Amino acid sequence: MNVYEKSLDDKGEGKLDYLNAGDFIHPSQTGILFISQQIADFISKEKIIPNP
Repeated sequence: MNVYEKSLDDKGEGKLDYLNAGDFIHPSQTGILFISQQIADFISKEKIIPNP
């Protein structure tokens, strides 16, 4: 899974709304939600945690 590639726009540049505007390094709240969703989707797709 490559979350970085999924976070790029159609020009191949990073989406600024995923970055903290204070330092442009750490994720913003939107970035955190994006990363969390990507991880949750991967876990579900790969059945890493089986359903009860």
